[in-house]
Amino acid sequence: MTSNDFLTELRRFFAELLNRRVFQVAGTYIAGAWAMTEILSFLFEQFLVPGWAYKLLAIILVVGFPISMVLAWVIQVSEEGHWEMDPSRGDSRTLAAAIATGLLLTAGLSWLILPQSKPPPVFEPMPGSLAVWHLADSGLPLDDQASANRFYQALMIGLQRSPELTLVRLEPGKRPEDLQAFGKAIGVESVVYGLLTLDSSVEFSMVDVLTGETVWSSAYPWGALQDQAATLTVTNEILQSKSQPALNAREFMGTGDAEAYDAFLEGTIKANTFKAGQLLEALESFQAAINIDPAYVSAYTGLARAAYDLIGENSLPNEERQALEQRAHRAVDMARTLDRNSADAMSLYALELDSSQLRIQAWERALELDPDHFKTYYRYAMQSKEGGKLNVAERLLKHAIKLCPMNTGFRRELVSILKMQGHDAEAQNELDKLAALQLSESI
Repeated sequence: MTSNDFLTELRRFFAELLNRRVFQVAGTYIAGAWAMTEILSFLFEQFLVPGWAYKLLAIILVVGFPISMVLAWVIQVSEEGHWEMDPSRGDSRTLAAAIATGLLLTAGLSWLILPQSKPPPVFEPMPGSLAVWHLADSGLPLDDQASANRFYQALMIGLQRSPELTLVRLEPGKRPEDLQAFGKAIGVESVVYGLLTLDSSVEFSMVDVLTGETVWSSAYPWGALQDQAATLTVTNEILQSKSQPALNAREFMGTGDAEAYDAFLEGTIKANTFKAGQLLEALESFQAAINIDPAYVSAYTGLARAAYDLIGENSLPNEERQALEQRAHRAVDMARTLDRNSADAMSLYALELDSSQLRIQAWERALELDPDHFKTYYRYAMQSKEGGKLNVAERLLKHAIKLCPMNTGFRRELVSILKMQGHDAEAQNELDKLAALQLSESI
């Protein structure tokens, strides 16, 4: 066939397409599909139709287009509006094959996008992970809540000194009835809680999240738990139940002086309120611990953290701000001098650096020293967000949330970052998770 013959056949083919109104049908189909999409999208949104329905609609409209072209080719429509199969354009087998092909394509593509029944996900907790419920829900009277908070903070400080234990932090609130389901929701191996018994003792129990069984239980007189030695005993029993090495008194307190530890613990409790007046008192408590034991690394990092929190929470005059910054810098430098492997000190040191790249390197080093340092994940994430690295910030915040699943601030920052990336559905899912975890929280 010569090129002239090919062009002649091509012109004849297009003339036949015009004669059979294929182009007219195509235009009408596209316009109708667009209008239908707009109308149904509005209705889907109003009636909260699941996301897969949008995909199914798109598949039906796309597959329907070639079928409509085949129908326009083989069916003759008279000026009176009557239609019939035109033998010169095809037969019933052609029409049946076209419709069957369209149906098969629709069924195949629909199978790919429609929800499939899946086996329940396998529970994979973080290795060595443990969550401890605050004693605020143990049944203690209100007058003892301050003592309960003191014991809980001391217990958490001691447990976090175990390098192999992944400690997951919970907000104070009412303990859920189904601890196994809650533990699976936050991805931990074990959950510890305490209950006040009739003889004014606190009975501690550890639940294995995988089996739902209580794997450890021990009771202590409530009055005795205010003593450092009793708190150390509870800490070591928990560690041993998790197959972790026990701590000695110095490892538990971070110092050899009990008075310095008491001052440090008091500072930690006050600093955790994040209130300006309490933060100022926390600074003095940490300083008191340092005065008693000038080699107390945790007291230096506690002082620096309280100073930075005070700067961040308040609009301070420049002179006060500069004085606090200098005080924090000196504390961090001293902590790093005393312990080059302190993740706390390295994470805080990053805040002193002017270069974002140097900060990132410091935070990376802090996470090498302590892969469970949730404050570093959060600080690193905020730096990444400011630098426009939203995917990095998302990854870091998700890890911080694993370690602090009920932290409202972390979760809302993640929601913000997801929305900035256009992931609205995932952002809503994160809000739903937070609401589910906090249903029983006492606010």
